[in-house]
Amino acid sequence: MTRRDKWEPHFWISASYYLGNFRINAYFTPSSKSYSTWYDIKTPAYFYIGGSWSWKDLFIDVQFSNPFRKSYIDSWKDFNSAAYSFRSISRSPGYHQLANITVSWSFSYGKKLNRDDEVGKLGEAKSIILK
Repeated sequence: MTRRDKWEPHFWISASYYLGNFRINAYFTPSSKSYSTWYDIKTPAYFYIGGSWSWKDLFIDVQFSNPFRKSYIDSWKDFNSAAYSFRSISRSPGYHQLANITVSWSFSYGKKLNRDDEVGKLGEAKSIILK
């Protein structure tokens, strides 16, 4: 039988590092167990690491999530009583392994406009309050 008065810590670790045009970031949440009056809830560990690089109008971003995890399960919920019990399993693609590469290039298009006068003068008002 599971003790319902047991406190289970929940935490995560996140870090980002910037060096010139490079950015590296990582995120980790360990597996956890939560207990309530009726349910026991378990969640698996989550891991993410990513990096990006930019130069002028070029941007490259690489992301890896849960590189060693094959399952889509993001939580297990168990209900146990003397008369009835069941297990509910929740699935999500967010907990499955993922590799993502994004490459983007920005470019200008259209007619060039002079934006020096976008905010017009308020006239001859001597204060902020408009007359």
